[in-house]
Amino acid sequence: MSEKPYFSTQKGPVKMAETATPANPETLRAARRSPASHLAPTFESGSVAGTVALKEIPFQTMVGIRVDRNSDAGAASRP
Repeated sequence: MSEKPYFSTQKGPVKMAETATPANPETLRAARRSPASHLAPTFESGSVAGTVALKEIPFQTMVGIRVDRNSDAGAASRP
């Protein structure tokens, strides 16, 4: 039987440097530009005060839409 451990994970505190990110995160945030940023005026004009607000949620990677099958929208989505 081997005396070597199966895993070489060190026990105890260690220090690591993250080299993939800039020292100042604000530099990265300032460089980011949303793909829909030019649509902000359109979103504002399409909103209805107090009822419907169209706005971008920047840098979200997933969207979920659910429709009741028995509603008009559900019927329209079926072939």
